[in-house]
Amino acid sequence: MIRFGKKIQFKFGAMVMLWLSAVIGLPQESQVSSTEYGYPNIQGYWTNPFQTPLERPTNLGNKRNYTAIEAQALVDRAISMDNERQAPIDPNRSAPEAGGRINNQADGNFEVMPIEMARVNGEYRTSFF
Repeated sequence: MIRFGKKIQFKFGAMVMLWLSAVIGLPQESQVSSTEYGYPNIQGYWTNPFQTPLERPTNLGNKRNYTAIEAQALVDRAISMDNERQAPIDPNRSAPEAGGRINNQADGNFEVMPIEMARVNGEYRTSFF
């Protein structure tokens, strides 16, 4: 029986682990599922930490990207709205009028409001699609 030193055993074990991780990680053939309309199925839970919407708003027409000045104005507006939203609520405010609208303003303080604009290839895009 051949005996190897601990360093050689360790190196051999590391090489085997590296080889196995490479073999297991080889790309597998996969099939992208489709919706009933034939489009790629991208349904699921999504998050968007940007104020850039998934689809372009109709009022922007075919406008693909914002200028740096327009993007900064949108960021400044979002920061202003977020600061206003996080401001303390007046504890001495009057009760809402009968039948008036009651909102969950205090609950909004626990939400994360997207502020940044997404950049794709250096452009501030009006949408992801």
